This record gives sequence, C-alpha cells and structure tokens, in this order.
Amino acid sequence: PSEATTATTVTIISNTHLPWPHDAIKHAIRKRHLAEEGAHGPAFEALSKHIVNQLKKSTNELQQAKGHDGNFF
Repeated sequence: PSEATTATTVTIISNTHLPWPHDAIKHAIRKRHLAEEGAHGPAFEALSKHIVNQLKKSTNELQQAKGHDGNFF
C-alpha cells in the first residue's frame, strides 16, 4: 500500500477506536463504584437506623419538655 493509504487507514482506525477504550474504562469504573456502594449497604443501613432512632427519641424528649402550651418554661 502507498503511504497515503496507510495514513488514511491509521487515521480511520485511530478515530474509530479511541472512544471505545475510554467508554469501556468509564463503564468498568462505574460498575466498580456500584459494587463498592453495594458492599457498604448493610453498614450504612445499620448506622442510619441508629441515627433515625436517636432523632425520634430526641424529638419525643423535646416535645415533652415544651409542655402543653408549646413553651419551654
């Protein structure tokens, strides 16, 4: 093949194939992040339940402290 044909072939191949590895890498990273988030799910849920229970307890204590007229004192 001539130099012009070789240059055109290289340009077409380069332009055609460049986005694919980039997209594949992005997809693999995204998939890994989702797997990591899933692995942390049980711990996140356990911590969230504790925080929600503490918030409910604090809210009840605050309501009791306010009294019936809505004032603290």
